[in-house]
Amino acid sequence: MSTATPPRPLPLDLDLGLDELDLDELVAAGLVEEEATLDGLPPGLDADPELTRLSRRISGQYVEVIATWAHSAFRGHARGPHLAPVLAALPALHRLAEATQDRRMAEVIAELEDLAGGPHGPAHPHQRLVPRLRDWLRRFADLLEGPDAQRLRDLVEFDRKAFPLLEQLARVRGVGPRRLERLYLSGLFTVESLYGADPAEVALVTGFPRELAAEVVDAAARFERQWREQVAADLVHRAAEVRAVLRWIETSGRQDPQVLAAVTATIDELESALHAAVHHSQEGT
Repeated sequence: MSTATPPRPLPLDLDLGLDELDLDELVAAGLVEEEATLDGLPPGLDADPELTRLSRRISGQYVEVIATWAHSAFRGHARGPHLAPVLAALPALHRLAEATQDRRMAEVIAELEDLAGGPHGPAHPHQRLVPRLRDWLRRFADLLEGPDAQRLRDLVEFDRKAFPLLEQLARVRGVGPRRLERLYLSGLFTVESLYGADPAEVALVTGFPRELAAEVVDAAARFERQWREQVAADLVHRAAEVRAVLRWIETSGRQDPQVLAAVTATIDELESALHAAVHHSQEGT
């Protein structure tokens, strides 16, 4: 599995490519019939493989729109501003699937229409929407190729070993693989996202009991302190190594004394600051 990549910011007025011209070009090329529908395809007979591959490549241009909305929906903002581009894309995706007689794509797009709902957002509550959207992204990814498919899988598939905080949270009683996945899907897998977070908000987004959400936030705070102490200790060690090198340079006579003095003063200040950081971390401040 690969490491998840947060969606790139998406302009809300972005006009993505599939328009009348796209399908008109397919019709002009003789690849699809102008009035083709899924009902016109005999039962048991699949559309031409090359045509299916072409239609799915075109559908793939909407991956970023869908991924951006899914990223927001997992965090409890399914009715946010990123829903509108998805709703705008659905008619074009439906028409493409019909025109190319791609039954599987048509079924997947119909499922997305149900998940997205209408202008007022999904009808499903958040806790029901998240697992259904997760499974849908996997099914849609299975129909795509290359970077488009991987972009969607990155949203829902992860290796917890790639995220040290998740490894730490797995030790919290009551946090098993499924709850780790909820944290991941909700974007709560980094120190920055959980340190100092409101347990009530964590509970709301993940569906965790309030007490468990508070334990998760506390565990993240402990992890942050331990990480800070380790980083500071490592830097103190590195500073000592640099000082040893400077002493060697000084005795070898290979450096300007003024430069040496300036560098030594800088190391002194750095060590002082690092020792103070370690002291404060150990006090829990």
